[in-house]
Amino acid sequence: MGSFSNSVPSKSHSARRFVFNDTPWLGGKHDGYPVVTLDEYLDLRLKNAENIKDKTATQRKHQVALIQSLFTFGLIEAIVEENVSEQSLLRVNNGKTYLTDEGLYDIVFAWRDRVRILKDEELNRSWGDRVCNTLATMHHMLFSEIAEWPRSSLRALLPKDDLLSIIFSFGAIAETLTIAANGLFPQGSSLDNQGFSCSFVQVLFAHRAQEIFPQGWCPFVIKIISGISLCTFGYASTREAFLRNDFEDHTKCTDRACVANNIDISTYQNKHASASCTCSYGVPPVQAIYNMLANGQIPVISCDPTTLEMVVHPSTEIPYVAISHVWADRLGSISERGLPICQLKELFKKTYCLLPGGAFWMDSLCVPEARELRKKAIGMMAETYRNASVTLVVDAGIRACSCHARLAEKLLRIVTSGWMQRLWTLQEALLAQHLVFEFQDGFESIKELIPTGDDVFDSVILHLSSEVVQLIQYRWPLDEKRGFSLVDIASHLIWRSTSKAGDETLAIAGLVGVDVAELVQLPPEERMKVFLLRVGTLPANIVFLTGLKQTERGFRWAPRTMMQARESPVAGYRGDAICTPNGLLAEYACVVFKTVVLEASIRHYFLVDAISQCIYRVKDAAGAELGCAFNAFLMDQLPEIHQSIPCAAVELTRNDSNPEDNDKDRVICEVRKIFWISTVTPEIARHEYSIAETTALKLSVKSGRVKVRIV
Repeated sequence: MGSFSNSVPSKSHSARRFVFNDTPWLGGKHDGYPVVTLDEYLDLRLKNAENIKDKTATQRKHQVALIQSLFTFGLIEAIVEENVSEQSLLRVNNGKTYLTDEGLYDIVFAWRDRVRILKDEELNRSWGDRVCNTLATMHHMLFSEIAEWPRSSLRALLPKDDLLSIIFSFGAIAETLTIAANGLFPQGSSLDNQGFSCSFVQVLFAHRAQEIFPQGWCPFVIKIISGISLCTFGYASTREAFLRNDFEDHTKCTDRACVANNIDISTYQNKHASASCTCSYGVPPVQAIYNMLANGQIPVISCDPTTLEMVVHPSTEIPYVAISHVWADRLGSISERGLPICQLKELFKKTYCLLPGGAFWMDSLCVPEARELRKKAIGMMAETYRNASVTLVVDAGIRACSCHARLAEKLLRIVTSGWMQRLWTLQEALLAQHLVFEFQDGFESIKELIPTGDDVFDSVILHLSSEVVQLIQYRWPLDEKRGFSLVDIASHLIWRSTSKAGDETLAIAGLVGVDVAELVQLPPEERMKVFLLRVGTLPANIVFLTGLKQTERGFRWAPRTMMQARESPVAGYRGDAICTPNGLLAEYACVVFKTVVLEASIRHYFLVDAISQCIYRVKDAAGAELGCAFNAFLMDQLPEIHQSIPCAAVELTRNDSNPEDNDKDRVICEVRKIFWISTVTPEIARHEYSIAETTALKLSVKSGRVKVRIV
């Protein structure tokens, strides 16, 4: 089992709610003091310490121990406003004292009960405001500690593994309390809609993530988990990875992609239901499938349980189960080839269990190899899943988990499954009327995996469930033809991949109301351009996606793919840009300066606003050809202090005189490179500019908003 440091073994995490691994306790004295605010916590204890101005090693160790006590006991007491004894969270093992999470949820649930019996709404709101202030103070303190990491007093005095374990416990406790507070206090308190995320703590673990997890975990999956929450990261590090029998490990995978999920069609072989099985293949009535597709009908299959004779029906005449799977599980095929009879028996059994007397649809049996008919089947894929009575997810990783496992375990297996990482399964999930997962010993619908009761206070469960439940967040009404917006689905795409890059627009077109039949007739390299034109209204921040861009003028801002755009995903923005054949019409915040020519040695830029004296720090993000010139940065809005947001380096050229545009005051520009921009204090700018290994260029700028046509 993986762990963060020299933590001692503790009770099975399947028997308790995970927050963090047992962590070395540095000996800070907590008991014997009154409950105070976070700001007062250290002052109260340091008053009783001798030689507080002494900088000896002993005194520094004492202060570091108190910092640990501050971010643990001090934070908890300031939130729950009740004494929390050392005994509730400290354990002695082999003569050493450890901080444990075993008693944390007992404290949380006792706090929850005290808040719930507080009938006075004003008192309740006031408590919520105090919690908000405490969390804000904690967030600032912890962020400052991480930001000052090179000069951190903690780093100077502790072994690296112990230090990382301790820092992780700080963030995990804060995350747990934040989740609980969000579910406790009424709307209208200052806590409402506040995001006190401690995800910045993950920076310390990024380079060690692979060694933290047990052997067998894919680097790509670890990257996914790292982006969810601290507690989820910690919980997953205690679980064994699922490995398909076909793959010994993920040694060829990277944090950019899991190659184990990709398949080579030239060497592809189906898997039998058992290793010893050598049964023959069952093939559906192919001509009947051809005829229905030619007539614009969706073919579905029923089977005689005794003879296993397959019958093809139009989907409009019989309710059916749509099977959603990944080809890496070796259930892929085409109508003309069929599947092993042992697998067909299993599929029929699952169908009858979920929908007695019904049929089923599966691409492996209902999508033929015949080129034109295959295109028709793909063109009707969205309709196929939208009209299914049940969509059943069949995935080897999920099926390895029992229905009786903890909810956190079941959710983890879904989130880390191959099914969640593949492109085509996205629309299969989003369009499902009734989404059901197959586990080792039964089925559970997605609604049964939504946390209730005490589980809504569990940080691991809540964060994992949000990844799964978002699949039904935007349910498509069956009488509505417009579908989702691109913003609705963009966040789902960033961790998905496909063996065929040209399939991206085909797999999502049906979700946004674009005619798949048109796209499937186009060469793969033409599809993204036509797709964006048909969508029409786009999120303006689509230009900030890193990665390769289109090469045709008018579309050089457009991504070749929206998958795996983790550095600057298209999410959280309204559709506020218009895609035209002549370019993207949009409005952005802008900082303008003298033309800069990109040099290899310049990694950071500091821009000083000539009017407001605001200082912008611009960091390198994605590659660009050396020698490219730019004279402005575009961004959605000017950043707040220390807020880092993506921006596009562009070359503004001239006023746009295109007669097709309604606005005559637009400026033409081309995207040259993607950066990250933030606002910093003069002190930070001076410090970074003076560091020898950081080459910087100071520029004077003017800021404002500008309407552009990006070509």
